[in-house]
Amino acid sequence: NNVNSKRDTNLIIMDSLEIKVNDTKSCSDSKLHFEYHCIDQWPPLAWFAQCSKENKKIIVLHGSHVEINHEWFCEAAWPDNFLEGNFDKTDLVAGTGARLRENTIVFVSPGNTVDRILSIEVEDRLLVSNSLPCLLAVSGAEIDPTYPDYYRDFTTILKGISEYKKTIKTSMSDIQITMFGYIVWSRSEILYLTRKVTNRNFQSFSQYEQFLQLNIKKLFENMSDGGRIKKYQPLSTISSGYDSTAISALARQAGCKDVLCIDTDRYGNLENGDQVASYLNLNPYQIKRDAWLQLKGEEIYFLAADATAEAVFMAGAGELLTNRVLLTGYHGDKLWSKDTKDLSENIVRGDSSGLSLTEYRLWKSFIHCPITFWGVQQIRSINQISNSEEMKPWDIPGDYSRPIPRRIAESMGVPRDVFGITKKASAV
Repeated sequence: NNVNSKRDTNLIIMDSLEIKVNDTKSCSDSKLHFEYHCIDQWPPLAWFAQCSKENKKIIVLHGSHVEINHEWFCEAAWPDNFLEGNFDKTDLVAGTGARLRENTIVFVSPGNTVDRILSIEVEDRLLVSNSLPCLLAVSGAEIDPTYPDYYRDFTTILKGISEYKKTIKTSMSDIQITMFGYIVWSRSEILYLTRKVTNRNFQSFSQYEQFLQLNIKKLFENMSDGGRIKKYQPLSTISSGYDSTAISALARQAGCKDVLCIDTDRYGNLENGDQVASYLNLNPYQIKRDAWLQLKGEEIYFLAADATAEAVFMAGAGELLTNRVLLTGYHGDKLWSKDTKDLSENIVRGDSSGLSLTEYRLWKSFIHCPITFWGVQQIRSINQISNSEEMKPWDIPGDYSRPIPRRIAESMGVPRDVFGITKKASAV
């Protein structure tokens, strides 16, 4: 609503946008280059880019916390040198961005399926954003508010990265949804690509654990790099379950101090995440699961993401999330389960948990990093570790046993009887 545009046959002419900006940066017109416009009224981490066959200028509108560079822009963190900006070369990236490579631009979606980038082709222009409302607002495209199946369509990501519904119908052309992949644009073609599988072979628990430990340490260095506009601090999540407990234990080893927990699960049972945090010497911020009901419309940001609001309880954390990299354990139920049936590289999920955060986080200015997706396409070798002889001491009786996260947490001093006993649920 802060962008006034002139339309010509339903086409946004970005060169004639009448926008209020406080900063404009671009490089030489002699090659493909970015022209940046910072819009303070936008969500701090939202961005929108226009590519046109007519010229070599890529116009980027962005919020105040988006990192910009002559060769790339991003709202992202990854386990590698920040200033080199090679987030397009790793499947461990959290957040989104774009990178110039010779005479092409690579738009990057996260290395997980709880977030995405979106795009629409309008005549000879490609419009890309990390926000669905942003893409609609600037392009002028409209969706049908009476269509009943948006939630069903978004949750097709459960079927995996080769099976999910990749389009949203609009009054212009279809919006393309890109998850766990790239949009590669040159002035001659547009490619929608899925990430190539990274070659990793985890032979033992220690090899896998070291992979996680090393990359979390590098991630923390990246997100606090002095070259950033905004530095980030880690904030892990913790509960009495397996996945977030293990992630918090690993994060503490790398220097994380704070964790987020909720008071009760959806059935009213105490979550006890604060108790688990005490064994890890972490500082727990406990929020009320129903605090969002008092916040006058915060659920809209979650509904805008995937037509549901399963993670709306996170709104109770408010400003605690700002300038954080939020570490979660989404998808641990499949990655770390002993009896997961689909061990393909397709990333088949059990639910869509985490996806409803994708718009809210842009407003609150935090990056969502579900560590459990690191190495996700090596699920077969991870599952073999879970069922291996070496893991039997951490394989408890019953149908709720995940030896890998149990071993991680217990080795950090969390008693066996305070976590991973019964399956609880926090989704609204």
